[in-house]
Amino acid sequence: VFMTSPNCIAVTRMEDGLLMDVNVGFEEITGWTVSEAIGRTSREIDFWNDLADREFMVRELASGRDVLHRAFQFRRKDGALRNGVYSARSIAIANEACLIFSMEDVTDRQRLEGDREKLEQQLFQAQKMESVGRLAGGVAHDFNNMLSVIIGNTEMALSGVEPSDPLYKSLEDIL
Repeated sequence: VFMTSPNCIAVTRMEDGLLMDVNVGFEEITGWTVSEAIGRTSREIDFWNDLADREFMVRELASGRDVLHRAFQFRRKDGALRNGVYSARSIAIANEACLIFSMEDVTDRQRLEGDREKLEQQLFQAQKMESVGRLAGGVAHDFNNMLSVIIGNTEMALSGVEPSDPLYKSLEDIL
């Protein structure tokens, strides 16, 4: 299970973060090969974007509490910052305080969720604009109906009035 998990799994010393064992998921997610990582500390490979995240984890584990589903940022070997969710538990190996750390890279999923939210907002905005357009079209239709009545009545009134009549000029203005 350790070696075949797609998640990053590492066994480290609690004291200094020395990587004692890592799986293939660690390689794929962090870019550090097993041989490059084992024997180095998480600080040496510059894994933690914010060292306070590791310090929090160690404090929680040292006080007997597991750390579960905690979000943080980590740095890949190429320097790229990624978002992860990790869980950690303390274990003892040869009477030494260690921890087992499991992490999932959620950067792509978060980006896709953000894209989906943007698309939902765009769809909502388009639906609002469509509703406003329909409303405006209805108002324009009703207004056009009223104008047709005014124009028709004005034309009929003009046909019954002589051009010399003072009312004729007012009816032309209306038309």
